[in-house]
Amino acid sequence: MDFTGRDTVAAGFDGVILIVREEIQNELMDHIGSFWPAEFPVVPVVQGAIAGTAQAVESARPFIDGPFGVANADDLYGAAALVTLADQLRDGTPGDHLLVGYHLRDTVLTTARLPEGSVRQTRTGFWHVSSSNACSASPTAHSMDLLSQAPMQADCSA
Repeated sequence: MDFTGRDTVAAGFDGVILIVREEIQNELMDHIGSFWPAEFPVVPVVQGAIAGTAQAVESARPFIDGPFGVANADDLYGAAALVTLADQLRDGTPGDHLLVGYHLRDTVLTTARLPEGSVRQTRTGFWHVSSSNACSASPTAHSMDLLSQAPMQADCSA
């Protein structure tokens, strides 16, 4: 979360809406108050009863007033991904969407079997997301330096 917060500030985002569970809200806000720039707005929002990314975004809806990005606190995206996202949100056409993705081989630090998902654009311009039970990953030397990994960029506007 701290790496993403740092990279969010550097990418030029205006602030963060932090979706939290009520029982850890105070602890997280104390941590952010101690380690994040004081001038960077962080608004805590308690997530509703249903867990998941879509429900978290729905919980944040009253606080969103323009283009926005979504990041999970337990994932490491890297500065390049957040700069790509911020640039697209700032300079893109209203209504455009952006998916920042990574090659699995560049992000995994294990040889264990992992859940796999793929994203492809159909002929009609829609995105199809599929997943399978597991895949094998072979980490590469540059997968060890996730913070400098450049993401793939896919313009989702059709």
